[in-house]
Amino acid sequence: MPAHPLHLCGVVDSVLDLAHAFTAESRLPVWGCVLADSQRYGRGQLRRQWSSQPGNIYAALRLPLTRLFASSAASLAVGTLLAEAFALQGVRLLLKWPNDLLLCSPSGNGTRSLPVGKVGGILLEERAGALIAGIGINVASAPSCGHIRAGGMPAACLNDLPQVNIHGKGPLLELWSCLVDSFISCYRQWEDPGNSAWLASAERHLAWKGEDVLLDDGQCRRGMLLGLAVSGGVRLVCDGVEEEFVNGSLSPAHWREFSKGWPSV
Repeated sequence: MPAHPLHLCGVVDSVLDLAHAFTAESRLPVWGCVLADSQRYGRGQLRRQWSSQPGNIYAALRLPLTRLFASSAASLAVGTLLAEAFALQGVRLLLKWPNDLLLCSPSGNGTRSLPVGKVGGILLEERAGALIAGIGINVASAPSCGHIRAGGMPAACLNDLPQVNIHGKGPLLELWSCLVDSFISCYRQWEDPGNSAWLASAERHLAWKGEDVLLDDGQCRRGMLLGLAVSGGVRLVCDGVEEEFVNGSLSPAHWREFSKGWPSV
């Protein structure tokens, strides 16, 4: 059984809403979590509907509202911790700034990890002084193209990888419990407010670092992705000038070619 408090549920309206309700009833302490079979009204960024088929991870994790999680870098920190936790399970994920997780497949020569598709997303919500991370991970299935917004990245699931084969509620619960344990352990190594290890870790997992990208923050900008900032923003070189952006969405500049030819796993 997991050491952290866990509410295991069937079909729910939203794991985030349920976690907030449990928190208000003093039933969800820090590091407590809710794990559901599926959601009727799951949501992502900008309240977009999150496809919630059974067999995937739909979880809400209460975070301590201190230090990193009390900063503008909170979402990036959560993504980094999840990428680190998955790495300990032998699964390579990349961070698509600011809050998406991409599944990776090694290239033909095995020297570089290439993104296959979006495998997960993170949504942070704070209510009444409680910070909850909503986490969706495609394990057994991924949304079809018809459920992906225009211009969005293709979806992938963990079971696309030959070394991953997760079926049934038991293995899914075991995976989630291992991820949370690793997540908490890694976070505690970063608790020193002067420790910048989290930023170096985030940059190791950052998709398209050193490549030309497009940033959409209401207007489309093109630049080379230098890396990340302590604020949780991204650093781009646009027209020879380094700039920091704290809002927006990234995609590779060679989007047309990239979206046509996703590498197979």
